Amino acid sequence: MVGSSHDALHRIFQKDPALLTRALQQVLGIPFPAPYDFAGMNVDLTEIEPVERRVDTLESLAAALRTIDRDSAAVLVQFVDSCLADDQVRQMWRDLMTAMLYFWRHPLAQEVREEGREEGRVRERAEMTLRILEWRGITVPEDVRARVEACTDSDQLAVWSERAVHATGAAQLFDATE
Repeated sequence: MVGSSHDALHRIFQKDPALLTRALQQVLGIPFPAPYDFAGMNVDLTEIEPVERRVDTLESLAAALRTIDRDSAAVLVQFVDSCLADDQVRQMWRDLMTAMLYFWRHPLAQEVREEGREEGRVRERAEMTLRILEWRGITVPEDVRARVEACTDSDQLAVWSERAVHATGAAQLFDATE
């Protein structure tokens, strides 16, 4: 639901549309170009399409980012992404930025992607360890399954995968010292 702080921001930017540009220039130290055109929006809070307004706003911002250098745009893309609280809106923003490739050039985005890849590899290794046991006809008790699925150490999962190939019971995955 749109609240008074949301309405206040609309009113502030109606009075001084270049405020955001000046603030970003000062805070980020980026020579963001001064806006040259603004379109008034209906700020009637009784309308029932706030999501469409957000999408239109995101699309307008994405279009504006196409007019500046890529490095400055990448910083602003990351800034906007970090400020979006609604998951659905954030995903819309990321979808827009994926098409423009700004988000994916930022070092933080590259780090996040690598963390996601590593988490995926760990999850796949845990699933494979359990599948090996199941393919071999070994029943996997819930406590063993939970321990394997909770493990985030790729090296440990590799050891357990190797043990799963030769184990005669699920508990043999674990060494007594682990």
